Amino acid sequence: MSRRAVLGLVLAGGAGLAGAQQTGAFSSVTGDRGFDVQTASDQNALLGIETYASEGQSGSSVPIFTLSNRFSGQLTIDQVSVISSGSLGITRDDLSLSKWTLGSGEQSDIEATISCGQSTTDDITLKIAASTDDESIELTRSATVTCQQNSNPCAGGPRRVISQDIGEDIDDPGVVIVISSKVKLSGSVSNARCVILNEEAEITGEVSANSNVSLGRKATIKSEVDAGGDITLGEEAEIKGEVDADGAVSLSRKSKIDGEAEAGANVSLGEEAEIKGELETDGSVTLDRKATIDGEVSAGGNVDLGEEAGIKGELSAGGNLSLERKATIDGEASVGGEITLGDEAEIKGSATAGGDASLGRGATIKGSTTVGGSASLDDKATIDGSVTAGQALSLGEEAEVKGSVSAGGSVTLGNKSSIKGETAADASVSIGEEADIEGEVDAGGDVTLERKATIDGDVSTDGSVLLGEEAEIKGEVDAGGDVTLERKAVVKGDVTAGGDISVAPSAKIEGEAKSNTNSDNESGDCPGNSGSAGNSGNAENSNGCPGNAGN
Repeated sequence: MSRRAVLGLVLAGGAGLAGAQQTGAFSSVTGDRGFDVQTASDQNALLGIETYASEGQSGSSVPIFTLSNRFSGQLTIDQVSVISSGSLGITRDDLSLSKWTLGSGEQSDIEATISCGQSTTDDITLKIAASTDDESIELTRSATVTCQQNSNPCAGGPRRVISQDIGEDIDDPGVVIVISSKVKLSGSVSNARCVILNEEAEITGEVSANSNVSLGRKATIKSEVDAGGDITLGEEAEIKGEVDADGAVSLSRKSKIDGEAEAGANVSLGEEAEIKGELETDGSVTLDRKATIDGEVSAGGNVDLGEEAGIKGELSAGGNLSLERKATIDGEASVGGEITLGDEAEIKGSATAGGDASLGRGATIKGSTTVGGSASLDDKATIDGSVTAGQALSLGEEAEVKGSVSAGGSVTLGNKSSIKGETAADASVSIGEEADIEGEVDAGGDVTLERKATIDGDVSTDGSVLLGEEAEIKGEVDAGGDVTLERKAVVKGDVTAGGDISVAPSAKIEGEAKSNTNSDNESGDCPGNSGSAGNSGNAENSNGCPGNAGN
């Protein structure tokens, strides 16, 4: 196909362009009107060349150069060679020359018919040879051409309609091949401009097209499909082999691709549509309700899964990932942007995001989660592994992280939520009612435990520590600020505070309490050495803990 080749060609003499296409319309042309004029001793000055920066839609013809004969006699264009054309893929049949023989003062236009599955801009370089009776001229010049993707590249031009069953291979370059409804072509189609299968039509062999391939309702291609443009499958249509498209791939409701798929643009799957193999695309991927991809997915853009849609392999994407209610990814997910899981959505492997991660109510990530931004879990959401967040982490009611946590910001646990491992936060840690951290806590800010909240390990913080009513820390506390225990709160280990230690009635510290300022026990329970804080001599124990008040 033209998109895979950088082609050279030689057009010699008038016969070389005898079969060239006629000049067509172009959408816009800009000429710099800069004639190539050398010194009087340079023979090339007698062949003027006007260079254009041309732009046109795929399928149109655009001017590249205008040649002017400045000799006093006749000038013959002997040869035009394409040295390079880059992504434009200019071929022999794409060039036309208005005149091969020019009288004195006459001009000849060189034009090219351009074709592209996607819009592209590149340079075309030509080598031009001309002669008079006495002199010969040879020079090389380049021009910039922009080819714009045609909104309907299959409209117009030559067409071949297959209206009855046939058994043959079709090779018609530049022709639109149309298979009529319920007609079967037992063979392959190659080099077509477009291939169109109407309702229930069938092609048993491979299909290749320079532009689009389109399948109507219940149409079938039983082998591979290669398209320079888009591939579109109508409702319940099927391609039973691999798919390779330079453009977009679109599957309507209940349509199917049985093999791997590769696309240069966006891929969309309608409701209950299916790709049985892996998918690789430079664009975005969208799955409608209950659509599925059975293999791995690699996308350059965003990936969006509708309700109950599924990807059964691993996922990597350059953009964002979004899963609606009950959508699933069976493998790992790695994206450059954000991850958003709707209610009860699930990623069954680990998850990595360059941005934020958000889990809806009851959503689940079965592996570890690493995000460059913040992470938030709605009520009853779960992450089964560790969490590493560049910013804050927040858990809604009854949400759960079953591994350790490291956050560049604050960590907040809603009521009855839990973290099953160690927690490290650059900012504050706030634990809601009956919430639990089953490991050590290391915080850069304040640590707050609301009613009946618990920390099962030690607490170390640059800030203060506040235990609400019946809250409990089962390890030691080392705080840079104050430590405050409200009614019936308990610290089972030692307490060291850079500020005050305040223990409310019926609260207790079961280990030693040491403060750089004072210790204030307001009728608090002071077993052991709980009232020994205040090594500075400022200890104050209002309930008269025996032997400790002034230590």
